Amino acid sequence: MKTASALGGFSLVEVLVALAVLSIGMLGVAALQINGVRANTGAYLRGQAVMISTDMSERMYANRTGTQQFRYDGFAFSPGDACPVSASICSVQIGNTGTPAACSPEQMAAYDRYVVACGMSNGGGDLLGGVDDLLPNGAITITCPVAPETTCTSGASRRVTVSWQERVETSTGTAELATQTVGITIRP
Repeated sequence: MKTASALGGFSLVEVLVALAVLSIGMLGVAALQINGVRANTGAYLRGQAVMISTDMSERMYANRTGTQQFRYDGFAFSPGDACPVSASICSVQIGNTGTPAACSPEQMAAYDRYVVACGMSNGGGDLLGGVDDLLPNGAITITCPVAPETTCTSGASRRVTVSWQERVETSTGTAELATQTVGITIRP
């Protein structure tokens, strides 16, 4: 009579070794998956920040008079801040004509700051699409990037900076929150 090893089967030790090698490989695949999701989330947040900073710079270009009158300069919105103004500022109608009233450059700048910081109403009371909604601990600032002792002129460049927090892996392999920043410098 032949023994089990003579029949060409696998011993228990061989099965356990194969299972250990397979488990190590699967752990490597899981780590790759986690890093892929983290990188994808980071790219998504960076894309949102670029979209927000571009949106604000385009609004400043569209309201060139307001930009040159310094209506955007010094604007800062940080996590936990209240929304700057009411969103209905530029939807006032002229009489009963149904025609929206023209906004002054100052009103348009206030409206732009509100929409970019807090978003627009979805009709149900929630605000969607602003820094506050799209980025974790999102913030936006608009500055005049000239030397501090120099007064900003109406034709000077403006810097739109959007920041947020995301988890990044450190050199020690641990994940921690880090502030990420995207900025656009424009000359309206």
